[in-house]
Parts: sequence; structure tokens; C-alpha cells
Amino acid sequence: KMNVYLAKFVLDGKLAYKPGFTKWFNVEKRFIDEQYNRFDDITILDSIYIEHQDGKIARERCLVVEGFLKCFFKKNFRLESYFNKPDNYFNGLSGITEMFTLSHGMTEQQLLEIFNNVKKYTKELYG
Repeated sequence: KMNVYLAKFVLDGKLAYKPGFTKWFNVEKRFIDEQYNRFDDITILDSIYIEHQDGKIARERCLVVEGFLKCFFKKNFRLESYFNKPDNYFNGLSGITEMFTLSHGMTEQQLLEIFNNVKKYTKELYG
């Protein structure tokens, strides 16, 4: 039992997004560690619940879905430059290398629609 999620990170009024996956049923637990206090806010916008009796298969399915999302939403900036922070400010922060910003006029609503389409397809594929 795992979740593929879409998270929104806010720092000094700037937004970035990140797909990922976690073993936590309550996805918010993924970011409760104090290392994430560098951000003003982290919001889970949506998640895709993936379940299989074999944990390895559930994890592999999450990797496939996360990989598919990364094809659409590629990292397109350097964290420290974008958030106007000193070099290495985000070093050691777990799982943020996939962050991206909205580009080419895309809105957050459009981003959520794409994620929701992937969610529907995943349910059809994996049940």
C-alpha cells in the first residue's frame, strides 16, 4: 500500500511542485520532518493510492506512475537560484530533486487535471 502524490511547496511567495511516492497512507506524514521547515508551506494537492499484496509490486507500480508524471513535469530550475537562497541551502533535503515550476502558461488547475487523468488511468490499469 503506497501513494503517488503531487505536492506544492511555497517559500517566500514562490511555488514549486513535486511528484513522488511514499509508503505513508497519510501522505502529509512524508514531510513532517523538521528538515522541511525551510519551506513556508507544503501542501499535498492529490494522491494516487496503489495497493498490492506484494509490497515490491506496489513499489514498482508507484515508480512507473511517478516516472510517467516526471515525463510531463521535468525539473526545470535550480532550487537555490529559484528560491533566492545561498548555494547548498537545500543540500541533504530528502526527495526534492524532482521539483518543477509551472511553465508555458500552465495553471495549477491544468496541472491537477493532468494528475487526475493519470490517477484515472492508474485505477483502470491496476484496479
